[in-house]
This record gives sequence, C-alpha cells and structure tokens, in this order.
Amino acid sequence: MRKNLNLLLTNDDGVNADGIVSLYKVFSEDLDNFMNKIVVIAPDGERSVSGHSITYKIPVKIKNLYSNGKLDIFEATGSPADCVIIGSNYILEQVDLVVSGINRGPNLGYDLSISGTVSAAIEAFVNNIKSISVSLFQYNDPDYSFVSLFIYKFIKYYKDIMDSNLFDKVFLNINFPAFDKLKADSLPIITIHDFYRHKAELEPRLDPKENRYFWIYWKLHPANFDVSVIDNIQKYLENYDNTNDIFITDIQAVFNGYISISPLTFDFNLFNIKNHNYMEVFKVLKDIAKKTFRETFEEYSNNKNDIKKKIK
Repeated sequence: MRKNLNLLLTNDDGVNADGIVSLYKVFSEDLDNFMNKIVVIAPDGERSVSGHSITYKIPVKIKNLYSNGKLDIFEATGSPADCVIIGSNYILEQVDLVVSGINRGPNLGYDLSISGTVSAAIEAFVNNIKSISVSLFQYNDPDYSFVSLFIYKFIKYYKDIMDSNLFDKVFLNINFPAFDKLKADSLPIITIHDFYRHKAELEPRLDPKENRYFWIYWKLHPANFDVSVIDNIQKYLENYDNTNDIFITDIQAVFNGYISISPLTFDFNLFNIKNHNYMEVFKVLKDIAKKTFRETFEEYSNNKNDIKKKIK
C-alpha cells in the first residue's frame, strides 16, 4: 500500500474558480487520512481553451496566496501546463498525482485537444507523473460538491494501483453530468474516446475605422442517440462485473446521465506498439468506480447539506 499522497491541483478556470476551491477543501479536510501534502498552483485568471500552451518568451510569475503546512496555494501568470511544470519542478519536490479541474463544462471527444484542463494532465503524463483531469457538464450555477467528494474517494482507491505496470503510460479523463441528471441507480462507465467537439462559430465585425476583426466562440454540438446506444449502455451495465467487448463512448455516457471515466494515453502512432492490456485496465477501473460510487452516493445523500456548506 502506497504512503500518503503528495497532490498537485491545477485547472484552466483560474485559482479562485469554484471547481478547484471545492476540490482543495475536500482534500485538505482529508477525512480518510491518506493525504500528505497538497499544492494548488493555478492560473491567476481563466485560461479556458488554451490547449497545451507553454509560456517561453516571457517569464511566468507566481504568488503564494495561502500556506498552513499541509496546503499551499499559488497563483501563476502562465498556462495550466506552466503550472504543472513549475509545481512539479520547483514547489513540490515529489509529486505523486496531478489532478486538473474541476472544469466548468465537459471535456469530451476532440475537445481534449484544446482543453487547458486536459492539457495540464497531459503535461504531467509526459513527465511520468500520474494524472487525472476532471470536468462537470453543468454551465449554469454548477454544483461541484458531489464531484469533489467522488474524486477524493476515487483517489483513495486509485492511489494503491496507479503505479502498477498496468497503468504505466495511462492518465484518466473523468466527466460528470450535473447531479440532478445523474443516474443514481446506476454505476460509472469506463469509456472510450469519441469523435465530437464543440463547434467553433465565427462572427466577423468592423471597428469604427472599418478594420475587420473576429469573435470566435463555441456552440455545444448536438449529440443525438438512437435506441441502439441506450440498449448498448443497458447491456454494459447488466454485464458490469464481467469482461466484455461492449464499448461506450464518453459522449454517450455523460449525455445520458452517467459518469464517464476514460483511461487514455498520449500516442500519435497509428498503432500502439506497447499493445496495452486495456481490458484489464477497464476491469480494475470498474471495480474502483463501483466502490467509489456507492460509498460517495451514500455519504453524499446522507450529508448533502453539510458537505455543500463545507465547500462553499
């Protein structure tokens, strides 16, 4: 069993965003007593859709906002990837795990390529640090309390197997539906990556001197599912404890009210020469997800108001 964790938290919504504040409050309370040191280093403002940008032509400045011995909080003028580089090379000597999030809005399908949240996890991954990116599919008045508790409970179990050969060169991307859309009578789905992204919209304008400029903004691409998708999800859940070849995508899971846990790797090769034992990865993650979901849902249902007060 692994020693207590040194955890690095970051995001792309900014150091004062509700998602990361909720996370570090739950982890610093550490009710299950498996944390050693928590370092929060996040951008000083929103860096959404920043991708894997790294600042190299100007210096990145950091500022210590809070320290109490177990929890240190820093803001940085750089990107989420910058925060991982500085946090793991300067602030915290031994980082066991990087958690990036909780992002306001999902990170699914091709959106991973432009996500600052996921890119922070990838930056950890390429530096041989275990990592998890976390997002919530809720834009209006998002409630991060259940997500924070779930991630804390999940890591309690995941920490004991994440350094095994099975999870070599694997990072996780976890997405949650809003709590009121969550299928409470079901279980998280271990998913594969889907072909989907937000649609970039372009609005050209003219300034008073008739110079052209553009606003680029995002629209949520509609995701429509026929009955075969719903049937496939049901078959997956009915065979949850069995090894099977039923694959659900991250989009299909989250848009239909299920937690999506995607084990990913970062490999541009057409073929993965490592021939990873992905079915065993799926099996282990399902076991952890089941324990986590049941434990979290029971605790959250019995103490929802108290948990929400603690993280506000």
